Amino acid sequence: MAPPPKPLNVIALISGGKDSIYSLLHVLSLGHRVLAVGNLYPQPAGHVTPLSTSSAITTTSSTSSVGISSNGGISTQTTEDDAPDPDSHMYQTAGHALIPFIARALGLPLFRAPILGKAVIGGSTYAPPQLSSTGGVVGGLGKEGKGEEGREDETESLIPLLQAIKKAHPTANAVSAGAILSTYQRTRIESVAARLDLVPLAFLWQYPTLFKSEGEAALLAHMEEVGMEARIVKVASGGLGEGELWVDVASRAGREKVGRKVG
Repeated sequence: MAPPPKPLNVIALISGGKDSIYSLLHVLSLGHRVLAVGNLYPQPAGHVTPLSTSSAITTTSSTSSVGISSNGGISTQTTEDDAPDPDSHMYQTAGHALIPFIARALGLPLFRAPILGKAVIGGSTYAPPQLSSTGGVVGGLGKEGKGEEGREDETESLIPLLQAIKKAHPTANAVSAGAILSTYQRTRIESVAARLDLVPLAFLWQYPTLFKSEGEAALLAHMEEVGMEARIVKVASGGLGEGELWVDVASRAGREKVGRKVG
């Protein structure tokens, strides 16, 4: 009989949304160890950080709210709370100001960096762009995608973030993300992970399909079973209004309330 696989030392990417947290719980339930959490946040309007810089990466311990930047500077706030949500194909940023509190609740060190660039390379597959000496994209297209010369793809924002975490935690050998039903996100995580010698973990990729017989709300019901709360922090469509803010959609009452609204 083959010996059981060795537990992985995982970097958990979290967005503040329910899926990345539930994926983290799957990591733990399978006997792996989470070393740190990583997050990419939107930049304030009018502020652009060059792709090559690492000075914008901040770390926060699980017991402190003070961020320590990689260039030695210390700040008490790692992001702009009022930064607008970007038009991102890759990253979910609603509620990003709550990330430090989530990390503290998890008891894990937090690493954060700004989202750089836009969705330049489209399609479900992804190949890393080749950067010119000035930082612009000169090639490297997904099989189904198109690139725009001179622009940075937002996927590459993960590289300096994960490099910083690996430097602080040299034993890290895997990275987890939500990527629920998203081949677009999964293939980009896999591209970055392969370049950094990390095992990509996306346990929720086909989760709703696996439990389709239990209904559309199966994922939320399973979250409730393990004690998760999934609160609505932003409404923009689907018939939801201010009355649904802070509703726990993982609870039966919350699922029923939202279900009545969205039909």
